[in-house]
Amino acid sequence: MINDSNKISKIKKDYINGKTYNQIAKKHDVTYNEVIYLVRKNKWKRESNLSKIKKGNQNAKGNKGGPGAEKGNTRALKTRRV
Repeated sequence: MINDSNKISKIKKDYINGKTYNQIAKKHDVTYNEVIYLVRKNKWKRESNLSKIKKGNQNAKGNKGGPGAEKGNTRALKTRRV
């Protein structure tokens, strides 16, 4: 268990700056599980980078969609009410 508040503040700073749990553990000579424990216990939050990742997504570039099904198409119906 880590009792040094100075060490904990350094771990928090590295966590907020985006280092991985393994990087933090090796740098501060603590276990991986101790880092996870500190993060969860103190409810530390860091900014998500998902918006940066999704911004350049080109999976459907140029896809305008199809013309759609013809009128009266029932092929996708799972059940019919009579």
